[in-house]
Amino acid sequence: MRNFYAIHTVYYKSTDDAFIEGHVITVAPRVSGPVLKLNIEDNQEVKKGDLLLEIDPKDYEARLKQAEAKLEEAKSALVNADNQVVRNYSELDFAKSDYERYSKMYDKGIASKQDYDASLNKLTSAQSNSNSAKAHFDEINASIKRLEAEVEEDKHKESSHRKLIMSKQIPGDRI
Repeated sequence: MRNFYAIHTVYYKSTDDAFIEGHVITVAPRVSGPVLKLNIEDNQEVKKGDLLLEIDPKDYEARLKQAEAKLEEAKSALVNADNQVVRNYSELDFAKSDYERYSKMYDKGIASKQDYDASLNKLTSAQSNSNSAKAHFDEINASIKRLEAEVEEDKHKESSHRKLIMSKQIPGDRI
């Protein structure tokens, strides 16, 4: 048994407090998804700009189509809101002229207080409707700007981020 131990220690080393030295590089894509193609092998040396892997773009293509559909829907809603604003401005102009007419007639004693009050209520209602339609138009317009930004971001992700490229280089990096 003693000979076995002597021979064993010549060929095999053991320790309780050993350590190794090396670089640990964390690699993470900007987007997630199933890996479509892996362009490297274990322990392969890589350089800045090397294409490491490609991520399946189907999820991002679907998200892009969905964002484009939402954008088109919002543009359609904007046209409807614009038509509503125009209609409300027309009603507001009519209510203003109607109020001015009844106001003059009331001052001369020709129109009744009830007709004057009704024209004032129509004017107030028309102003409220006009302000509401304008606010709705502005809200949809802001939504379109946000959706356009989302579509651009999704286009960028779909086209360029689906490839994981080594972005910095430390000499001797291995993946």
